Amino acid sequence: MCVVRPAYTFLTLDVIEAMCSCLIAEAEDGEQSRRSAADQELRIINEFGRCLTQVIDSASRTRGTCHL
Repeated sequence: MCVVRPAYTFLTLDVIEAMCSCLIAEAEDGEQSRRSAADQELRIINEFGRCLTQVIDSASRTRGTCHL
């Protein structure tokens, strides 16, 4: 039987908390490094994109998994 999970089911509370932790860590690193506001924003947006890409990649690998 093939189980297809909707994409939104991969954004669990644990995943969201992990993503937020990564974004906060990036923001703190930017503050400590005294980066410009624009550079900090860009780095945080890039980090969010990286996290989201990992969730999407994980979803793609498991969405069409068949269990017989």
